[in-house]
Amino acid sequence: MRFFSIKSEVPGFIVSVLVLLVVVFVGRLILHQKSDQLKLKEINEGLEQRVQERTSELSDRNAELQRAYDDLKVAQTQLLQQDKMASVGQLAAGVAHEINNPIGFIISNLASLGKYVEKLSAYLDADEKLLSGCDPATRVILAQERQTYKIDRIRKDLPDLIAESSEGAQRVRKIVQDLKSFSRVDGGEFASADIHEGLESTLSIAANELKYKTNVVRDYGQLPLVWCNLGQLNQVFLNILVNAAHAIAEHGEIRLTTRKEDGSVRISISDTGRGIAPEHLQRIFDPFFTTKEVGKGTGLGLAIAYDIVVNKHGGRIDVQSKVGIGTTFTLTLPVART
Repeated sequence: MRFFSIKSEVPGFIVSVLVLLVVVFVGRLILHQKSDQLKLKEINEGLEQRVQERTSELSDRNAELQRAYDDLKVAQTQLLQQDKMASVGQLAAGVAHEINNPIGFIISNLASLGKYVEKLSAYLDADEKLLSGCDPATRVILAQERQTYKIDRIRKDLPDLIAESSEGAQRVRKIVQDLKSFSRVDGGEFASADIHEGLESTLSIAANELKYKTNVVRDYGQLPLVWCNLGQLNQVFLNILVNAAHAIAEHGEIRLTTRKEDGSVRISISDTGRGIAPEHLQRIFDPFFTTKEVGKGTGLGLAIAYDIVVNKHGGRIDVQSKVGIGTTFTLTLPVART
């Protein structure tokens, strides 16, 4: 009986051991599984972080490339625009020089013609006195011939015609001088220049844009000569003046104000146009941004103006605008070279 009971207890013991081993094995398996899960989680988190870092890095590089591309595009466009302006300036200077010579001949000849007319009039007056003693029949014939050829009318009109022609020739000469002044490209060289001269030459060039719809009011102060490239500044003045004219629907006013400040000059160009919306005000100097209709603006005028004033002349350009009231552009330029 004792032997039989020992033998009967052995299988139970073995089963217990087996169960214990299974529990230990399963427990270790669970621990390994949890450990593997933790490692896998850490790996996944590391991969996600690396992916995010890589994505962020790629995004930053793409942004840098986009900025570089945009800067290159702007620089290329500005170079093309400046090259075009230089070519136009050289052409304008050449045309102005060629026109200046014949205009000089015309003005000189009109002055001589005026003197000749005065002498002819004096001669005709003397003839009238001498012929007043002739017989009546001869005087009647002379009076008829005088009326046929409208001598009195011609004598009356000639001085006015010569004066008007001289005035027109002088206006052409002024336009030519303004054109030469406006087209001062001079290879980008700086020199001491009169800002008022630049404004006046630009007004003359832009007269066709301004005269039909604007009254130009000048409020000039006493300004010193400014170290600048006046040809480049004239381009800035032209862009702002033309934009001001386009902003005026029917008829309005453009006011030019100049003042001297400590070591600098301030030029303000104000208009009574439609104004600039607040959401557009911060973008007006961005390249290719324009509020004009398609085909009526490239969006480069003010971007180039900003580059000339700020980057090339070390100045500042500010703008204030109210919708329905108007806009004021204020340029501040250092007097001395920077």
